[in-house]
Parts: sequence; structure tokens; C-alpha cells
Amino acid sequence: MQVFWLWLRATLVILRNPGGIFSRFATIVTAVVTGLLWLQMDNDQTTVSDREALLFLCIMGINFPEAFAALTVCMYFGSLSVPLLSYTHTLTNDDDDDVMMMMATIDPMERGIYQRETENRVYQTSAYWLGTQLAHFPLQLIAPIPFLSIVYWMSGLRVDAAKFLVFIVAVVLSSFCANSIGLLFGALLPGQVASIVVPAVMVLLFLVGGFFLNPENMADWLYWTRYLSWFTYTNDVLVTNEFKGESFYCKPDQYQSLSVNATCAGTMEVVSNTTRTCPITTGQQVIDFRSNDKIPIYANVLVVFGYVLLFRCLLYFALRFARPKA
Repeated sequence: MQVFWLWLRATLVILRNPGGIFSRFATIVTAVVTGLLWLQMDNDQTTVSDREALLFLCIMGINFPEAFAALTVCMYFGSLSVPLLSYTHTLTNDDDDDVMMMMATIDPMERGIYQRETENRVYQTSAYWLGTQLAHFPLQLIAPIPFLSIVYWMSGLRVDAAKFLVFIVAVVLSSFCANSIGLLFGALLPGQVASIVVPAVMVLLFLVGGFFLNPENMADWLYWTRYLSWFTYTNDVLVTNEFKGESFYCKPDQYQSLSVNATCAGTMEVVSNTTRTCPITTGQQVIDFRSNDKIPIYANVLVVFGYVLLFRCLLYFALRFARPKA
């Protein structure tokens, strides 16, 4: 019963905050602009890097808003909703005016609500942890899909239902990681500190995610850091999913010329031979260049899912034991 009432309370807080819901779906405008910029890409050489950039942009465009949404939902845990005792009262009050007045006079952004209610044994931490996550799960799951769908089909990525589904699952799952990081630091640190730490952590993880720097060029003593970033696994999924089995061609001005000069031993005649080659003809060349298929797609997805579970479990302990001061 505790989980139900806490879920209901958090759900009502979400519904009474249309600005928070709107902010998640406001990325649709960005999606349309992005789709227009990458509108129906061809398969010539210039689109190889365009596709890589677009895939990583999709990860960034979903992950960063989710991390910040977690901080603003919140400054945070224990601040998500009206006190449970007061809410229970509104459920049994027959006077609608009294109910509305009570709801209007409660500040939902007070971090101390959660701490006070758990210290008074109004509910268990586990019930709060589960109830609030269940309340936010539908919005976290659905909100990224319009952005991703618009960008995917407008830009001309692979026209394949299975590949589209893999694309959606990978990016949405990574957004849960970003949201979990926001929630975790929001529960561990004071609001102002968390708002500084979370972007810094996200940027660092982003830099080692495999797009800006080829992993093979990373220093040996830093190479291990890429495995701490869920961006690494998500990027590997998207690149492998998009480029595997794809073919590319060269426009007339995109061929590269290779000249070979040889001197005949007897006549000392110089023989020249020039050949024209197309640098990238298959998607596998792109995958091999950054070693994106070291582990299968399903294994990458499972790793990201494991990170979500890890961060959510750590969130429970942060809620239970951390007492950051505002």
C-alpha cells in the first residue's frame, strides 16, 4: 500500500507540473530542425561522417535533457511531492475547497519532506524508491521516442523496422542511465552542487565514449575509462546497427588517385600507373576503423541495462543514508 500511495502522489505531482512534461517533449522542434539538416542522406562518401555525427547527436540530444530533468524534478528526492500525511488527508476530505487550498499551500520542492517523513516512519525508503520510479517510468520511456522517430526517418537512416527498433531501444536505455546519474547525484549532493557535478561527469563520460577520439589513440593508462561510459556501448550499438551491411559509393570528385612509378632495369624507362579507388565502399570498413563490433549488439545493450540497475540500486542507498544539506 505504501508503494501505491507514493506512486499516486508522485504521479499527481508530475501531472500538476505541465512545464516539466512540456520540456521533455519540446525537443520535437529540435528533432525537426535536425531532420531538415540531415534530410534524406545519400550513400556517398560525405555521408559516412554525417551518419556517425547524427548517431552521436541523438545520444547527446536525449541523454543530457534526461540528466537535467532528473535534477530539476528534484533538487530532488524528498522534494518530489507533497507530504504523504497531508495528501492522505486530502483523500478523505469531502470539502473540495479545503483540498485545493491544502495542495496550493505546500511547496513540493522542499528536500526536507522526504527526510522528515522517513524519520517519522511514515513509509519505508524502499517504498518511496519504488513508488517514485514507477511514477516517472512512463514519461522517461515515452518522451524520447518522438524525437528519435522524427530524426531517424527524416534523415534517411536505414529503412528497416528491426534496425529502427534497435536504435530506439539503445538510445532510450542510455537515457535511463543519464536520468539515473542525475537522480543519484541529486540524492547525494545539495542541489547547487549536483547541478555542477552532473554536467561535468556527463561531459567526461561523453569524451571517452568513442566518437571524438578513436579508442586506439587513447593512452594506455586512460583506455579503461571508456568502459565506465555507457556512451561507449550505446555508440557501438548504433554504429554497428547502422553501418553493418550498408554500402557506399563515390561521386566523380570523391575518388582518390593512387600513382605508382616504376623504373625498368634494362631500359631505365619510367613506367607510371595511376588507379582510382573509392575509399569506403562498405559499412564494415567504418565499423572496423573504430572497433565498434568488439562485442555483439545484444551484449552492449545488456551492459547498458546493467549500468541502469547499478545506478538505481546506488540511488536507493543514497536515499537511505545520504542527508545532504540545502
